[in-house]
Amino acid sequence: MSFFQIAMMCIVAAVALVSYRHPRGLAWLAVLAVNYLVSSFNWNWGGPAPELVAGLCDAGVCVAIFFFGRYVWEMRLWLTCLAALFVNFAYALHNLMSAGVLSHDVYASILELLMVASLSIIGGSSAFVSSGATDGRSFHPWRPLRGLGRSAVVPVERGPQD
Repeated sequence: MSFFQIAMMCIVAAVALVSYRHPRGLAWLAVLAVNYLVSSFNWNWGGPAPELVAGLCDAGVCVAIFFFGRYVWEMRLWLTCLAALFVNFAYALHNLMSAGVLSHDVYASILELLMVASLSIIGGSSAFVSSGATDGRSFHPWRPLRGLGRSAVVPVERGPQD
């Protein structure tokens, strides 16, 4: 494993520590960690068509989130996994059509950034759930500030002054 893969696993461990009281966050974190490990090991050990295997893993995660996701933050996680699926598909198509002009480092960097975005979504939602800032139905951390916006826009009618 490279330094970047070890660093990513350390980030996953840190998010797992934040998510210890959030079972849905831990479940999606485990799914993403397995996805990352399978994709990385397949690439490092020279497996067949590594970008297609990574794309299939991402497609499996997308399907799982689509069918089992209930909350807004899970749909945001689905969007990051869908973006990773698109990147894998574009890289595989590029390798089939041309002689590999696109660098693997750029491809890997984009996927790493998407993984960090996914981990920040899981860690952020888990932190809000653990702190009690959300009621668990949906992920809206700015809900208490909505009243401020309404009172600034809608004038408050007052009764006659004595």
